[in-house]
Amino acid sequence: MMISKLFHLFGPLYVNSYGLAIGIALIIFTLCLKYDEKRAELISYDLFLHLLSWGILVGIVGGRLLYAVSEWHMFNHSVEIFALWQGGFSILGTIIALSFVMPWMIRRYRIPTLALLDRCALYAPLVQAISRIGCFFAGCCYGAPSTVYWAITYADVDSIAPLYCSLHPTQLYSSFLFFLIFIFLFCFIQYRVYKPGNILFWYLFLQSIERFFVDFFRGDRIYSTMMTIFSLYQWIALTIAAAAFICLWFNSIMLTKNHERF
Repeated sequence: MMISKLFHLFGPLYVNSYGLAIGIALIIFTLCLKYDEKRAELISYDLFLHLLSWGILVGIVGGRLLYAVSEWHMFNHSVEIFALWQGGFSILGTIIALSFVMPWMIRRYRIPTLALLDRCALYAPLVQAISRIGCFFAGCCYGAPSTVYWAITYADVDSIAPLYCSLHPTQLYSSFLFFLIFIFLFCFIQYRVYKPGNILFWYLFLQSIERFFVDFFRGDRIYSTMMTIFSLYQWIALTIAAAAFICLWFNSIMLTKNHERF
């Protein structure tokens, strides 16, 4: 049985499955980078933890803001935007916020920005894969009604997903694909790219493609008022994927030109 709230703390606060999964994911992410040799060549671990704490804050704000903008009808009052314990988060909002803020923060410390972001992007799919398992238990990011034999049914009254109907387990689709992306980046891409930024761009491209395709099976799709062929998040994902592809292409051209000079 998928259980959203594990146990009560006080007031409106609970230890829930989603929060626990994110906590585990961040611990694993931190440990991976602690022992990452290339990270150690770029930045001290203490400074990395400092930047990570800011990154978590920026990611939470960005993820919550995009969710609030796209799901504004879910809030009875603007103050509810700050009620994070009620759920509601957009990973694309997190990625967009981090993409704008973190390069500026890293540059302040005279650290090679793209090289450090490459090391973070290498383990980011692992964070998302584990977090999606939390989504699965919480019922957020739920799938569309389905008759496939692996469909799931939610019965927990605290679940965000519709109850007592068979749904696509889209959270598990995403989790599986993110694990594959992590394996691809970790075992293949990092050993075959030489230009700083390419691991980051590969990550942005692949995670956007994941969101674009999985969104077809989601039951919480949000459509824009002008272009309903794809959902709002699919358009955002396509935009990020296109930008990442252009950056990869540009980096490849610059690498080729540099090789030709020598």
